[in-house]
Amino acid sequence: MTSGLRQALLFDQHPIWLDAVETVLRGVGIEVVGKTVVADEVVPLVAARQPSLLVAEIDIAHSENEDSGCFGRFAWTFRKCA
Repeated sequence: MTSGLRQALLFDQHPIWLDAVETVLRGVGIEVVGKTVVADEVVPLVAARQPSLLVAEIDIAHSENEDSGCFGRFAWTFRKCA
């Protein structure tokens, strides 16, 4: 991790939101080290890049592609990376 710079990984089903959130985060000094629209890519990206922040859409009630199933793996991955 770059000294003094926080890093984030972004996950959302809508690519336009990923771009918008990335712009906002860069504006406040947070480096975006990865972004994806695919839930199954989140855990491997977290393990590989070890961001200090995960920004994720959590629309479990309206999930059409079972994204909610991957959230249980996030806590384990973050604990493992810490």
